[in-house]
Amino acid sequence: NNNIHDIALVRHIQRRQGKDPRLVTGSVRLIPAQDAVTDSEFRLHNLKYLTESASTTLKRTSTQTLVDPTTIAQYIQSQSSLDEKQSWFYDTCQRLRYEHQQRSLEQGRAEEQQQHRGSNNNRHQERIHILVRRDTILEDSVKAVLSLSRHDMHRPWRIEFMDEPALDYGGVMREWMQLVTEQVFNPDLGLWLPSVNNQICMQINPACHVSCPDDHLIYFRFLGRIMGRALFDRQLIQGHMARYLYKHLLGWPITFDDLEAQDEEYYNNMKQFTRMSPDELSQLYLDFTVTEDYLGYHHTVELVPGGSRKEVTAENLTEYMVAILRYRMLERNKDQILELLLGFSDVIPEPF
Repeated sequence: NNNIHDIALVRHIQRRQGKDPRLVTGSVRLIPAQDAVTDSEFRLHNLKYLTESASTTLKRTSTQTLVDPTTIAQYIQSQSSLDEKQSWFYDTCQRLRYEHQQRSLEQGRAEEQQQHRGSNNNRHQERIHILVRRDTILEDSVKAVLSLSRHDMHRPWRIEFMDEPALDYGGVMREWMQLVTEQVFNPDLGLWLPSVNNQICMQINPACHVSCPDDHLIYFRFLGRIMGRALFDRQLIQGHMARYLYKHLLGWPITFDDLEAQDEEYYNNMKQFTRMSPDELSQLYLDFTVTEDYLGYHHTVELVPGGSRKEVTAENLTEYMVAILRYRMLERNKDQILELLLGFSDVIPEPF
């Protein structure tokens, strides 16, 4: 008996430092939920800048736990309201902001000693200034945000539109986030498409590498950072993604219910296979491949190595269903999802 509702997969990210020190790179794959283990403890490292001869070095002096498994379990299992849980989350984000301020103060003091200046210790506490033009707001914003380090993701940002009054009481930041995310999710850009079931929820365009061949991945890294920053600053963005993408951000299990939510007709076709007899299934002449249509060009994708030579039978049907779920929920847009996840974790960190 092949019960597709017993299948659950969780994304697993392996991170590593990229060639650009400002950006982390890595890889992502889906593994069985029962094999997924996540470190639920996140630590802040208290750092001190030390001046020796002509250089300033960074030394870890102590470590404090920002989030631990017990705290997370208490909030998950408690009867706290959503507002109370949100308040705890935002308070935790503020501790990240405070950690940056303390680090900046230490660095300023160390460099003041090194350079023998008396008025330079506030330089590192200045806001990140992002200047954009309205007619090229997305291009300017992508260039500015991706030029920042992961440490800069927790510094205060000041958004300014060129040739407009440089006042920011929260309104300019709010407008900027709305405008840039509206453009990123605009189907005309070619990165996103409306989901089959819900036109409001957007799914990644599998052919976005064709519509934006040179730079499509940087938009997903940018969007991940903007979504993380929106959470950090309690801002709203203009756009809704398919449910499974939010589950990837949270590290929650992916199931066939997520496929149903995205494309009910495709899900029902998959479900029919589990009700067929072995003879009925063999008469379909299925193999471990799927066919994609990119701008009228049909492309066959193997779900497993040698999938075009592997027939689907009653004995390996579960393996086939797992391969389908893995492909539709990750492999189909693997590079884009990885960039989205890495950008998001640049702001809302995960242990790694």
